[in-house]
Amino acid sequence: MPGKVTIGMACFNHERFVLDALNSVNVQNYPNIEIIIIDDCSNDKSVEVIADWVKNKCKYPCIFIRNEVNQGLHYVLNKIIDLASGEYLSFLATDDIIFPDKINYQVQVMENLDQSFAACYGDTSRINEYGHVISTSEFDKWFGPDFIPPSGRILKDVVSNFLFFIQSALFRNSCLNAINFKFDKKYISEDWHLQIKLATEYNLFGCKKVFCQYREVSTSITRTNFVPSNIHNIIYNHFTLLYDFSKDLYEEDLYFEKLKSLCKQAIHHKKFLLSKIFKMYFLIVKIYPHKIFELDLIKLLLKASFDKLNLFSR
Repeated sequence: MPGKVTIGMACFNHERFVLDALNSVNVQNYPNIEIIIIDDCSNDKSVEVIADWVKNKCKYPCIFIRNEVNQGLHYVLNKIIDLASGEYLSFLATDDIIFPDKINYQVQVMENLDQSFAACYGDTSRINEYGHVISTSEFDKWFGPDFIPPSGRILKDVVSNFLFFIQSALFRNSCLNAINFKFDKKYISEDWHLQIKLATEYNLFGCKKVFCQYREVSTSITRTNFVPSNIHNIIYNHFTLLYDFSKDLYEEDLYFEKLKSLCKQAIHHKKFLLSKIFKMYFLIVKIYPHKIFELDLIKLLLKASFDKLNLFSR
């Protein structure tokens, strides 16, 4: 029997889409799967739909948990990690879809790699609430059609760019447990948090193959958080995430350059408070005092100070 794969599914008010997600798991061409479904106190009919599917249609062993109080996505993902008994772990929101060969393909890849590889990741397409395709390839959209997903020690690629959606990946459970990984609710981009942590410790393997469909609806994180009116908060949150990692001084130059880049973005953003911009600057100096003369931010900071003060005085 091939190694067990845990598919952990997070649900919150996905009544309209949950059957598509569940059925995409049910048709996987891989024999050894366990399913963990956690509903995070939905106030629609998600629980009823899931319960009926588990009772009457699910072909794999399944654990279905209903939270009595909404705990948030980070809590749910951590609960999945705690409960997963598979050798491998795949995450899936119950408004998204995985393709039938995802698990089988990625297990075969992982079985041919040594234990230094913590994950096999791939491409994602994007659909709307009606299932119509918005983007056939996020890799092509972000990086161009000639992009080859990097493999091996890819921390530089992960820090420089948000590389992949976690639902497009298959993770080696022993690696997550070895580093005691837990999603931290203070980081908005839970995908990026996981990628950076694993890429710091392990190899990752990239495939130029679309494994899943990400559904973009009005309540999606990309629609509620990653919008122009909130980008200043995203920038600061990403800065906080990288700052926390850079305190260990892994790949010093890489983190320094990215922190500096985020600070520049903050300087040029109209909604950024001047106090936060200076805080970002001094946090960089705190970790990298020996690089203070490489910081080409002082002129920009002074200009931003005058511009914001002049705007305030109008």
